[in-house]
Amino acid sequence: MRVAVLLLNHDQWELTHMCLDSLYRSGGGVEILPLLIDNDSAAEPPAWLNDYPGLRFRKLAENTGFATGNNRAFELMEPGEAPYTFILNNDATVEPGTVARLTEFLEREPRAGIATPAVFFASKPDKVWSAGAVFKPTRMIYNQRFWPDRKSLPESPVKTAFATGCATMIRTELYRKLGGYRDEFFMYFEDSDLGIRVMREGYDIWLIPDTGVYHHVSVSAGGVLSPFAIYYSLRNRIVLGNEILPLCHRLSFYAYLAGMVGSKTLVYPLKRKSALVPSMWKAVFDGFTRRLGARFRAARPLRVAPGGSVGQESGKAAESR
Repeated sequence: MRVAVLLLNHDQWELTHMCLDSLYRSGGGVEILPLLIDNDSAAEPPAWLNDYPGLRFRKLAENTGFATGNNRAFELMEPGEAPYTFILNNDATVEPGTVARLTEFLEREPRAGIATPAVFFASKPDKVWSAGAVFKPTRMIYNQRFWPDRKSLPESPVKTAFATGCATMIRTELYRKLGGYRDEFFMYFEDSDLGIRVMREGYDIWLIPDTGVYHHVSVSAGGVLSPFAIYYSLRNRIVLGNEILPLCHRLSFYAYLAGMVGSKTLVYPLKRKSALVPSMWKAVFDGFTRRLGARFRAARPLRVAPGGSVGQESGKAAESR
């Protein structure tokens, strides 16, 4: 059995090295096919890339973001090469056996479209960062820490409403059929949208609690309160909410959104974070007018290789990736 692994790098070669090492230890007899995209890093690709058998690599001339970057990685694989595709943050490491157990679950559950592992904070390995999610439509958020720690996780696999792009295994032909992530999202909420489309195809999303991934949170998107993260998470939250929510929930979401944006417009300057206010209002304008794509470019030091939606409740801007 072969599993393709989609990986993005942007100025994080050391973390990517750690991620690849953990991947090859996690296969448990499954053949790993790493498909690595470099999103326009400043440094040249390191020589150690040649140490990984079968790794395929492409360096892009611009930072295409999480959604398009993963789609370009997927294109490095020919149809029929691997029945399953594991989308993985490069700032994550994988517990031994995780890839094998996710694959085994999808093999025996034909209506499972996605299998997601439990994701823990790398700095606090018993604290859950994401383990599926409970959807809260009136706020257009996904509570990814319904089970807050390792000991609270269910003993057996459970259906869930969400799988984080930080670590998601999907049927390869399903990803191909759906066209992958939506390029116009750039980053954030592309994973929420993909999960919704998977379920509309009649498949389920499952959390596999005896698997594990450790996420180096806040490394990817410029910190817990960056204008970059706030812009894309809020803009895409509005766009997706307008697409999927029924009118009653949409009106409740608008009321919540007005209160949140209004209060943060006042609070951010008091916390010496005035620079976040224009990003937030630009996100609101672009979200409601559907100005999608890479509308907000960060300074060079900002690293873009996140996985999916933000924070404990996906949709809370900049709680980390």
